[in-house]
Amino acid sequence: METTGVYLRPSPTGFVPQHRNCPSLHSVPNVPGFGFGLRKNLQLHGRKLPLGLSLRRAGSWVGRIQASSVGSGEFQSEIEALRKMRVIAIKQELDALGVSYRDCFEKEDLVKRLARERRRTWHRLPMRKLKSTAASPKEYIIIPLTFGNLGTFDFLLDTGCSTTLVSPQVAHNKLGILPGSGTMSRGLGGMGDGGLAMRKISLPAMNIGGKLCKSVEGIIMDLASTGLPPSVAGIVGLNVLSQFDVEFDFVKEHITLYEAGAVERGQCSQEGLQKLAMIPISFNLQKLAEEPLPMAFTLPGVQVDLGGGNMQTALIDLGSSLSVTTPDIAKRSGATLEMAAFSGVGVGGQQMPFSRADMDVTMFNMAKDKIVFKKIPFAVGDLPALRAIECNIILGLNVFSRTRLVLCMSTKDLYLQTFV
Repeated sequence: METTGVYLRPSPTGFVPQHRNCPSLHSVPNVPGFGFGLRKNLQLHGRKLPLGLSLRRAGSWVGRIQASSVGSGEFQSEIEALRKMRVIAIKQELDALGVSYRDCFEKEDLVKRLARERRRTWHRLPMRKLKSTAASPKEYIIIPLTFGNLGTFDFLLDTGCSTTLVSPQVAHNKLGILPGSGTMSRGLGGMGDGGLAMRKISLPAMNIGGKLCKSVEGIIMDLASTGLPPSVAGIVGLNVLSQFDVEFDFVKEHITLYEAGAVERGQCSQEGLQKLAMIPISFNLQKLAEEPLPMAFTLPGVQVDLGGGNMQTALIDLGSSLSVTTPDIAKRSGATLEMAAFSGVGVGGQQMPFSRADMDVTMFNMAKDKIVFKKIPFAVGDLPALRAIECNIILGLNVFSRTRLVLCMSTKDLYLQTFV
C-alpha cells in the first residue's frame, strides 16, 4: 500500500450542539477536518443557541447553499472601483499586463482598457456557502469543478487540504473512474487515528468557471461519514487551488482566480492590501504513522500572536468554520477557558473534550504593523494530528469574515485587507 499524505484536513468543522436530554439533536459526525465533529454541551433555554451552533435532526442532514450573485452589474462595479484608482496605478497595471495605452487620452479610456483586460485575464465566481441549518452562521465555501462534458459538480473549498477528494458516487458514476483503479493510499484522522485506507486516482481534466486546471491526482473518499449532503461531490484541495492566485472577498462575497504569480507581477490591483509573510507548513507524518510517509506537502501559514507576545505559526484553513488551538497556547495567551464546552469524535469513534476560549488574533504585515482581530472564538483541545503539521493554531473562516484575502501559493505570498 502506498502512503501519500494527509487528506483529512486539520480543521474542526461541523460544530453542532447536542443536549443530553434531547435525543432528536445530534452532532454531525466526521465533517471533513481530522474526521471529527463537535457538539456543544449546553442547556437549551428557549430557542437561542450560543455560538450560533447548528442543529441536525436525527437521521437527516439539513443543508442549503447560498449564493451571492455576480451578474451583469459586476462589470459596472469594477469600472466604478477603477475610477477611484490613480492614473499612474492604472498605467502600472497595464504595463505589467503588457497592454499598450498610447491611444488612451483620458482617464476614462484607461479605466475601460484595464477593466476589459482584467475580465480577460481573471475569472470571478460568486462565493457560495454551505450551511448546516438556516439558523447557523457557520459556513463552508462551495466551488464548482467542471470535468469536460462529464458535468459540473460542487466541491467544498479547503486551504487546509493538500489533495482533492471526490466521493465514490461521483468518481464511479459520473467521472467514469472504474472501481479498483488507481493505487491504495493512507491518510490520518484528526484524533491521530491512522490507517485510513483510501484510493488514489488521476482525475479527468477540469476547469473552474472556464479557468483550466492542470491534471491532478485525487483521493476517492466516502463522504457519507463526513455529514456533508449528497450535493457535495468532494473537497477541492491545494493541488488545484495552488495553480492560481486566489482572492477571497468575504465582504463582496466573491472569489477571483488569477494566473499564478499575477499578484507579484502587478497584474491585479493591490489597492488596500497589506502583504504578510506566508510561512509554509510542512507535514511531519512520521510522528503519527507507523511507516515512513513523504514530506512533499505544504500548507499556508502565517505568524500570529494570541496574546502575551507568544508568537506562533498558524494554519490558514478556509475549510474550517471555527478556529482551533491547544490548551498550552491558550494558557500562555492568558485566555479564560470554558471547560468541556465541546466534545470531538474521531473517524474511529475516539472522543476527546474541547474547551472554548475567546482570544485576540494579531497578525503582522511586512512592515511589522499590527493587524488585530478581536475576541475570536477558539475550540481548545490537544489534537494529535496538529503535531503532524507542527502547528498549534488553526485560523478558520470566523477570523476572515470581514476581510479580503489573497492566497498566492506559487510565490508563497499572502495579502490581506480588513474592513470595519
